Amino acid sequence: MKPQTYLFLILLLLIFFFLVGFRSGQYVEKQNKINAIILSLTPPPTKTPTPTPTTSYQEYKSKHYNLKLIYPQGFQIIESTKEAVIEIKK
Repeated sequence: MKPQTYLFLILLLLIFFFLVGFRSGQYVEKQNKINAIILSLTPPPTKTPTPTPTTSYQEYKSKHYNLKLIYPQGFQIIESTKEAVIEIKK
């Protein structure tokens, strides 16, 4: 083959790669615009406030039964020394 044929083939390949790169760049730009539109439509996440407990709690430790309880402040604990019973009254 003649050297001019090789030059012509190389020139055709360069033009082909240029066109393929140009088209892929257009495709990427189009996808970026679509992504920007989608992201602008979705609202940003909002934090929901965590509720604070309104009831305060107390801790009870039994000496006889090696027991530990957490109960609301308005309750009363009565421990029996004769039986294995712990009553919680409001």
